[in-house]
Amino acid sequence: MLIYWLVKMKDGKLLLIDTTQDELLVALIDKDTIQTRTSMEQRRHSEMLNTVVGDWLNMADAFAVVTIGNSWTGTRVGATAVKAWAMASGKPIIELDKPCFDTARLKFKSGDFTDIYALQPKYNAEFKVTL
Repeated sequence: MLIYWLVKMKDGKLLLIDTTQDELLVALIDKDTIQTRTSMEQRRHSEMLNTVVGDWLNMADAFAVVTIGNSWTGTRVGATAVKAWAMASGKPIIELDKPCFDTARLKFKSGDFTDIYALQPKYNAEFKVTL
């Protein structure tokens, strides 16, 4: 399966998802262009993700997801959605520390994919407990 992706990557499209911030960011990246869609609906990523992604889901050859962020729930929303899409379609996943289009494109071209079972959301802030 990896051979197929290495051959197809040069002209392929990468769907990048960032649910770690207040605003939802979705980008469709190919070798020449970057198209973005956002939703300003704060803290409603799980409700808005499929609507914002829309028809781009079928156009993607691989998925990229940001797995480190300030929102633990938002991070899990993006990771879970991408894992489900990858499992259903058989397409690879790229894990990112931040929503950097150039890094995503480089990882896509080099075949630096993450195993679907190894993808884990991470939290980069301290848990706060208030009484």
